Amino acid sequence: MDKSGTALSLTPGARAIFERRKDELCKSTDRLFTTLILLEWLAMIIVSIIVSPLAWEGRNSYIHPHILVAIFLGGLIVLPVVYFYITTPGKPITRHVIAFSQTLISALLIHLTGGRIETHFHIFGSLAFLAFYRDWRVFITAVTVVTLDHMIRGIFIPESVYGVFTASPWRTVEHAGWVLFESFFLVKVCRQNEREMMTLASQQDELETTNDRIQELAEKRAKELARSQSLLAAIVNNSFDAIVGINREYKITSWNRGAESLYGYNPEDINEKLVTILIPEDLQADFYKRIDRVFEGESMSDIETLRLKADGTVIDVALTVSPIKNSEDEIIGCSLIERDITNRKELEKRISEFYSTVSHELRTPLTSIRGALSIIDDEIVELDSEEAREMVQLARSSSERLVRLINDILDLRKIEAGKLELHLEKTDACKLLKNGIETMRGMAQKAEVTISTNVSLNAEVEVDPDRMIQVLSNLISNAIKYSPPNGMILVSVDSLENDRVRFSVTDEGEGIAPENLDKLFGKFQQIDSSDTRPKEGTGLGLAICKAIVEQHNGTIGVHSRPGIGSTFWFELAYEKEWSDQTGNKDDNDTGPGDGNGNGNGNNTGDTDMILLIEDDLNLAQLLKLCLKKRGFVSRHVTNIAEATRYLKTGRPAVIISDVMLPDGNGIDYLETIKSKPELAKIPVIIISGRDKEEFEFAHPFIYSWFHKPFELDDLTDAVTALLNGKRKVLVIEDDDETRAVITTQLSKKINAVCLEAADGKNAIDIAVSNNPDVIVLDIGLPQKDGYEVVKALSGKPPPALLVYSGLDLSREEREKLKLGITRHLTKGRISPKEFVATVEELLEGVKRIGNTE
Repeated sequence: MDKSGTALSLTPGARAIFERRKDELCKSTDRLFTTLILLEWLAMIIVSIIVSPLAWEGRNSYIHPHILVAIFLGGLIVLPVVYFYITTPGKPITRHVIAFSQTLISALLIHLTGGRIETHFHIFGSLAFLAFYRDWRVFITAVTVVTLDHMIRGIFIPESVYGVFTASPWRTVEHAGWVLFESFFLVKVCRQNEREMMTLASQQDELETTNDRIQELAEKRAKELARSQSLLAAIVNNSFDAIVGINREYKITSWNRGAESLYGYNPEDINEKLVTILIPEDLQADFYKRIDRVFEGESMSDIETLRLKADGTVIDVALTVSPIKNSEDEIIGCSLIERDITNRKELEKRISEFYSTVSHELRTPLTSIRGALSIIDDEIVELDSEEAREMVQLARSSSERLVRLINDILDLRKIEAGKLELHLEKTDACKLLKNGIETMRGMAQKAEVTISTNVSLNAEVEVDPDRMIQVLSNLISNAIKYSPPNGMILVSVDSLENDRVRFSVTDEGEGIAPENLDKLFGKFQQIDSSDTRPKEGTGLGLAICKAIVEQHNGTIGVHSRPGIGSTFWFELAYEKEWSDQTGNKDDNDTGPGDGNGNGNGNNTGDTDMILLIEDDLNLAQLLKLCLKKRGFVSRHVTNIAEATRYLKTGRPAVIISDVMLPDGNGIDYLETIKSKPELAKIPVIIISGRDKEEFEFAHPFIYSWFHKPFELDDLTDAVTALLNGKRKVLVIEDDDETRAVITTQLSKKINAVCLEAADGKNAIDIAVSNNPDVIVLDIGLPQKDGYEVVKALSGKPPPALLVYSGLDLSREEREKLKLGITRHLTKGRISPKEFVATVEELLEGVKRIGNTE
């Protein structure tokens, strides 16, 4: 109720606070009264014992009844209090039991003191104590108990209440009146305290509600701020630009992903490092001056400068610098926003170089045309003289050069505008190749360069013939420009998987460095754009080629090895129509054929034909060109299926094969070849990135093994040795180092072809397959020893034999170790020179025997 007596209306929150506080108050008051009642009980017992321990009847005494009443009746009064305090603290029943017991304690105390008037004040004190509960209802219980106690005892045993044997009933009424009088004020106090508690609860609820709202708003604001900061951090961190924060000590304090991507430093590696780690040394002084101006409040933008990456690369950047301020508006650092403009600067440079080049390329032929015509017009030379014809030819050549330049520029403009029209028609790939070569024949003859072709299929491609000839002409023209005098260019057409055909142009020029390969097909791009470059041109040709090929849904690329040459290629879709003819034709007819780019019809007995099984088209192009230079004709296939198709009728002189092929293992396929009598004697050369030790069982079928990467000249030397009848020596030695020394000596000193075997069983297989001229034989071999090797080969046409062992052999043992011409040498007792001379002697002996036969 409020001051007017009306009940206060509490919110649920305030009601909960009020009930919680009231419960806490009641529990603490329960504990207070329980303690008080226990102490009062003990005090009554002690006082009873002290005041009147005994009662007398004459000379006889006994324990005074007051002591027993204090102990047992007092205990009965105390017991409920303790029970309810323990079981239901703070509950209404507990405080009513306490009110009941406390008033009974007062009544018992009055009884024990004989109704002394002073003891009656204990009742009034107890009522005052009950006001601690701030629950007016407990006074109903207390007043009722006091009134009934005084009424009953005042009538029946008034001496226990008033200290007299008779008492008027009005004394009970008077006593009850005083009790009610006090209770009335105590009830008012309780009600007032209860209202105050409710008011405080309401105020606390309002305070907590306000606090909750403030807290909620603060949390919401904090979340919004965190979200905003997170968004800002994400924007900064995920920006493609490098955003770097530095303090006034020039140390890096923040580093986003853009900076990490641009410079190559991790945040943990760069944090607290001086920012000069990113700045070239010669620019650091200028950087400090700019930053000091920013620390004074100035901002800067669009500054183009240089920066250092972690790997030492110098890059161009556009820089924006702004001060960073704290909450007091003090400048505590600055932010650097840096954008990589290296590509833009490179493009600007390339465009500038392009304009410079075009200007040069335009002025040069115009100058030549004007000069030549001026000479004729001024009659410096006779009109019908040879000099005049030369001037006309010069003017014509310069005008054609000018037309090509203008056409390139116009084509580039059409390509960029998407207006390059294609007139597609089905065209024979060989015809395209021939027409492309014909356009460049005069240029090749003038440069003393031979153009050779290799066509491995007949197929039709759907292209714009004029544009494709333009591409081929450009690639062949570039190859001629960069080929040395008397060089060779190989132009090929090969089939790929997925019904694709590859046109390729391979030269013997200086090659292109790997770092420049990606630049070749860019617009306005030349590897050397200086005024002293050895070859003329605008750098547009390859960009135009790329655009034309891609408009045909094709791809274009390059493979180059510095110092060896380059292969430019492009691929198109075609209608598959296989031909087993091998197209090989040189402009100077260096290879066999019918003059139309085809080899012999069935390829049977192709004495110098080399079958190349290699799925890497770039490597195959280089190999074909090198073999062509040595005068050999090659047939290239990319997989086992194509090789099988060719070998049904073809009989190559040598097979060069990779191991890992798209449709199977090359070694397994060679075993299949060797199982056929008509193919068993074809020597095989392996080119592979895998070691031959992984295929030890296959050595009898292999003439030589080249581990990628290898020198191309070494491979062609091996082919030359095979086809030109080089002498073969089989070295059978289980010690790898000794075997390596022997083969090196024989190959270098007497130019012999060395076959190797590390055990007797393998040696027998190699000897049977390759028919060596001389065998160098150790005796102590694994699997089969030297005696078993000789025995196994004794029934064959005997090669010469050099027994080279560390054992001292008896005459009987020497007799067992003989094959044809035989020599016996002991390791350690002869010099390397004597050893080589002995092998050479045996080879000469075999040669003489062969000639006699």
